[in-house]
Amino acid sequence: MQQLQGGYPTIQQADGQSEQEPEVIFSRVIELLQKTISGQKREHELKAISFSSAMHSIFPVDRSGIPLTNAFTWADTRSEPFARQLLNNGIQKELYPAIGVPLHPMLPLCKILWIAHSMPTIFSLAKKFISIKEYVFFKFFGKYLVDYSIASASGLFDINQLQWNDKALRIAGIDSNRLSTVVPTTHAETGIKEEYRQLLGVSSKVQFIIGGSDGCLANIGSGALAEGEGAVTIGTSGAVRIVTSQSNPDPLERLFNYVVNKNFFVCGGPVNNGGIVVKWFSENFLNRRFESSSDFNWFLEDAASVEPGANGLLFLPYLLGERAPYWDANLRASFIGLEMGHRREHMMRAVVEGVCYGLYSVMKATENSYGEIHTLYASGGFTQSKQWLQILSDIFNKKIIVTGEADASALGAAIIGLHATGLLNDLRKAKDLVSTSAIFEPNVAKNKVYKECFEIFESITPKIQDSMHALQSVGSGK
Repeated sequence: MQQLQGGYPTIQQADGQSEQEPEVIFSRVIELLQKTISGQKREHELKAISFSSAMHSIFPVDRSGIPLTNAFTWADTRSEPFARQLLNNGIQKELYPAIGVPLHPMLPLCKILWIAHSMPTIFSLAKKFISIKEYVFFKFFGKYLVDYSIASASGLFDINQLQWNDKALRIAGIDSNRLSTVVPTTHAETGIKEEYRQLLGVSSKVQFIIGGSDGCLANIGSGALAEGEGAVTIGTSGAVRIVTSQSNPDPLERLFNYVVNKNFFVCGGPVNNGGIVVKWFSENFLNRRFESSSDFNWFLEDAASVEPGANGLLFLPYLLGERAPYWDANLRASFIGLEMGHRREHMMRAVVEGVCYGLYSVMKATENSYGEIHTLYASGGFTQSKQWLQILSDIFNKKIIVTGEADASALGAAIIGLHATGLLNDLRKAKDLVSTSAIFEPNVAKNKVYKECFEIFESITPKIQDSMHALQSVGSGK
């Protein structure tokens, strides 16, 4: 399967800022659709186009649908004071069983509170608060629509009732009219606006399937659908997820519950710090830029010259704070145990292992709530590195299967499209459409070393959280 890519910049000019321009993203969507459609074989009739999208982005639009700000991405943490206030007020315990997500600055719920406080004029002018996929569908069809999975990542959606949650709306200071209409992930629209029909060169009968979120679709696209199977993704960030037939909120409120469709939930936890940590270390300390988002091989080859455990060096990878299992936007990264004998290769190894330890902590929490995971299906840019996959298998002590498609989310969107158009009756049969390209088995001896290192890693973060918070206050002058 040919995969076309197109990038767009993220604006990070202030502490906690992470913004993207909606029109730039939309133009990339148009460009890639044009290339994909023009490149298809003439004997193949285009039946449908299905979408995957990142979660947690939000921005206000005016009455004409024109963005009033850039899109605030999942990584934008400027709403942290409002998330913390809700937590201190005990709101999470009230909301979590219904909304299925821990309160955190990533959530549109918290971002709307921040917009209302810091941009009151824009807040009052906003007709709708939408995500980037909602913007694409509005441009194409003039309708504000959001699928279940994107809605359930907002902190505003009731995952049991499949509608906007009244209490969450009151907290955000809005009503449901200022959000999009919620639809299943299989929802289809036809009759695209004539200007875009001509631009894309498609029939007005082509179905545009709204699809889902990248995280949920990664499980479908990697084939991680049965009991005891999970999906692990490392791209810029990372996640561990499983599929369940009903919502089952974590008693310790560490994990998310996202709805794909009725009786199909994706549960697990995300980490903020995935491949972006390796990229950061390479560019800032090795003076070497990554040529692509999956250009990890040279880094891992150097790191592999050092034995597991990096000679007693640990790295806490919290450059961007952390989501699961801590949900603490003020956590920060640290090297622990650095000594004169450590070289750059030790630090490189510790960085990779630290990212894996962060994911392992999420997997432990997921198993604690939902049962043992015996097999993990891997997706994301890191699957281009055999060394990284082996390290992950050794740390997790699990079999890791790599599918034939690195972009499992895109394949998941295609599978949703097949399901929506009646070509696939049961989403759980999607495994039959997924091929295996490699299997990694854990090394018992290396796992023993990693287990000892992880126990230390896991014990450190709670001990230094208060100190990290205090340093944040000193550094920011608060």
